[in-house]
Amino acid sequence: MANLECENKYTYTAKERNFCDNIALKGMTQYEAYCRAYNATKMKRETIDRKAHDTVYKDKIRTRIEELRKTLQEKAIQKATWTMEESTQKLLGLVQEVENDEYINRSVTTKVDTLMKPLKELNSMYGYNKVNTVNETTIKTELTLEDILCKQKNGQ
Repeated sequence: MANLECENKYTYTAKERNFCDNIALKGMTQYEAYCRAYNATKMKRETIDRKAHDTVYKDKIRTRIEELRKTLQEKAIQKATWTMEESTQKLLGLVQEVENDEYINRSVTTKVDTLMKPLKELNSMYGYNKVNTVNETTIKTELTLEDILCKQKNGQ
């Protein structure tokens, strides 16, 4: 991961970078990260634990781990947000396609039925079809876009 602010403030050895990456990006324990980053094959368990603990509490190490975790979290949020936006755009595109489909001779019922699939998915994505519980009474969310189209389909 490049462009970390801590890189401007601190200088890191390859072993320190590896130690931080192992903890923040690979989810290793301090012990595992220390063993992988440093030559610890001849050390006792207690020695590794102490050195790993001391290393993780150095300001520059703690700062790098925090920045790596923050960057990783931001990327995960961006990916999830992009996926939601992308899904919405594609589903809305399907709705628009069906609405603009005038050259094919379809009945109103067929057109409404075709519209229902992407609209149901959109309602599901945004939680409009969920059942809410209030004071031990179950209330279904009222009047979704599906309901409106069904009423139009039935001439109500």
